[in-house]
Amino acid sequence: MGRGNRQRTLQDRGVIPHIALQSEIGWRGAKIIPPDGYEISQRSRKRIEEIFARVKTVASLAKTKFRGRQRVAQGFELAVAAYDLVRLPKLVPQAARGPAP
Repeated sequence: MGRGNRQRTLQDRGVIPHIALQSEIGWRGAKIIPPDGYEISQRSRKRIEEIFARVKTVASLAKTKFRGRQRVAQGFELAVAAYDLVRLPKLVPQAARGPAP
């Protein structure tokens, strides 16, 4: 499947593909207008990148100790599960946690 076919298929489905903008000026000085939802997409992209950065540094998966796809995947899932446990207290509302000690 060529690149043009893939873009047409996405457009037929109503998906607007985009990449991170490097500047506001495009080819030959034309102003680039980001599509609707671009800012939301960039915010969620930042959150996802933060998770990968944490997994790479804290869980030391930048250079994995595991061999084989299955074990690497298991190590990654374990690291992300541990990250979820670290984040869990921040996600639970204060009223559900009870009074502070």
